[in-house]
This record gives sequence, structure tokens and C-alpha cells, in this order.
Amino acid sequence: EWLGSVQSMGTPPTNLEGTDGSSYIRKDLDIDMSTGEPIVLVSIARYDFEADEPSIVYFEDSFPFDPMDMAKMVSIVWFGYDVAADFEGNVYIAPRSTEEGVVFAYNMSGEETFRITLDAEPVERTEEELEIERLVLRTKAAIMDMEQVQLAPDRYKPIIRGLEVDGEGNIWVLHGGLVTPMFDVFDSSGEFLFTAELEKDVPDGGTWRFFMNHHGILAYSEDPADYYQKVYVLTVD
Repeated sequence: EWLGSVQSMGTPPTNLEGTDGSSYIRKDLDIDMSTGEPIVLVSIARYDFEADEPSIVYFEDSFPFDPMDMAKMVSIVWFGYDVAADFEGNVYIAPRSTEEGVVFAYNMSGEETFRITLDAEPVERTEEELEIERLVLRTKAAIMDMEQVQLAPDRYKPIIRGLEVDGEGNIWVLHGGLVTPMFDVFDSSGEFLFTAELEKDVPDGGTWRFFMNHHGILAYSEDPADYYQKVYVLTVD
């Protein structure tokens, strides 16, 4: 049943995640010119359906707008942060950083309850991976009508490149530097449970995206090695 739509000003929101009730989580960008220099504002907030203003703002970030580093701007618009939410109202946010791997956890009231820090070092991209990243950035820039912009991707991979919550409320944190997908898994209180790694090496594993719920785990590659899409159904041993 079609319920309706919600209008958004400026850059369309990304990182959309459903949560409890009819609420959802989204990331928004804005530009602040109050100081005379453009500052990019990032917010990740909870919205109730058909509401114009957020009911809870979980996370805010800002950085100077640098026209000489448009790759960062494109990355922030499309990637930048990983967000997961469960249907109990808990929200998890991880900035895609090459300096630290941290997950911020919030309860249904918007209070930060704990942080998860991933014990991992950033990994340098190979030349092939850099070229793939350039192609991804060019594609995203074209959607933003920025085809002529020179884009130089970061030489390092983010420490975290994915967050999921499974059917039991456990938090799955995807390592960003590995070709073979590997997760550190934590319970809803932030206690480490186990590490889960794909049982075989796959050439396109560095671009796999995952979706988890109480039914199980699905994955697909954003850059499939066989040049056509497959959907993988995974189980946990």
C-alpha cells in the first residue's frame, strides 16, 4: 500500500534505515555560510513518517568545504557513514574513517549507551582498487552533475565499511581493509561475541554489501567479478 512521500530540501538523504514503529533513520547534509567560509554539516537523525523535523538527532559532524578535494565531498554524500538500526529503537553509527574504527550506539531516547572500537589498522589500496574507486566516484559524481570534477580517491581503505543488525539484535561490524569479508560481532550491550569470516576467498569480496534480519543474511557485490549480479544466501556456522 502506498502511504505517501516526504520532501527533502537540498541533497537527498542517504543511509535510510527503518526502525521501530513507522520511524526511520537518515543522514542529511547542509552547508553553513555563517562564518563566511562554507562548512559542510552532517546530521544523522530519526524521523517519524510525514514529519518535517527530526524527533531525535543522534550524530552531528562538520568539516570545511574544500573545492580542491571533491572526492571527499562525493564520498561523504554517498558513503561517509554506516548506519544500522533495530526494531527496538537502537541505532548504531560508524564514520568511514581511515584513522579509527568506532561504532557509536544509541538507545531509543537518543542517548549514547556505548562505543565499539575495532582493533584494526588502515590498509592501502592496490592500484587496481584505486582505479575501481575512481570509477565508483565518477559514477556518483555524474549523478550529482559533477562529471568534469577531478577526483582523487583516498589511498587507504576505511577501517569500517559496513554495519548490520541481525535478528537477535547483535551488531555485525564489517572490516574495511580486507578483500575476504570479515565481521566482528557484538551483542546489543557492546560485548564481543565472535568473528565471522567468509569461508572462501572471493575476488570481489571487497565490494560485497550485506543485509541481515531474522530470516538470515543476503549479500551481493557492487563490482561483480563475473560481470553480472548474483545474490548470495549465507548461513552462520
